[in-house]
Amino acid sequence: MTLLEAIRAGDEAAFEAALEADPSSIRSVDEHGVPAVRWAVYAGRPDWARRLLALGSDLDFFTACALGDSIRAGEAINADPAILFAHSSDGWTGLHLAAFFGHEALASYLIARGADPRLRSTNNMENLPIHAAAAGRRPRIVELLIKAKSPVDPRQTGGNTPLHSAAQNNDEATIRILEAAGASWDARNDDGRTPRDLLHGAG
Repeated sequence: MTLLEAIRAGDEAAFEAALEADPSSIRSVDEHGVPAVRWAVYAGRPDWARRLLALGSDLDFFTACALGDSIRAGEAINADPAILFAHSSDGWTGLHLAAFFGHEALASYLIARGADPRLRSTNNMENLPIHAAAAGRRPRIVELLIKAKSPVDPRQTGGNTPLHSAAQNNDEATIRILEAAGASWDARNDDGRTPRDLLHGAG
């Protein structure tokens, strides 16, 4: 099993075996160019990501955002301010990643540096950072994005709004914030379902 396969499978023994068999695999990337270190974050193992970094993996801007590393993210922005508006090889902005993984201080910093909360992902989700925050159950970041002029009811692929995600997750804190900002309970996704239809597993 390769290092990437072990990370995706969440197999710790295979992870260790892959590192021992091929130490250079710490810099491996998938078919979309996503590095193993960021895959570790995606797989819910930031501890593995930090292990790979300690062994010499590169820490790019997008991985720094997924990990919540404000110092490295700031260094990358200082070197290339346009990176705030760039997308990772799998379609996310830094703000999407900070929002989904719950890094409130970093999300606030990115916005202060000029990140656009209205910038859509370029992958098949075609969503905004507020969708990512709602999907990740990050009410404080949802509120932060709304204050930064994010739309409240944008639709992603499939027609879901952030309120659809919050309702499906039974995330009362995010629901309250979206409601207070005017999110619609009547918005229908491509399947004709409203957020209310998804609340408490109704959908």
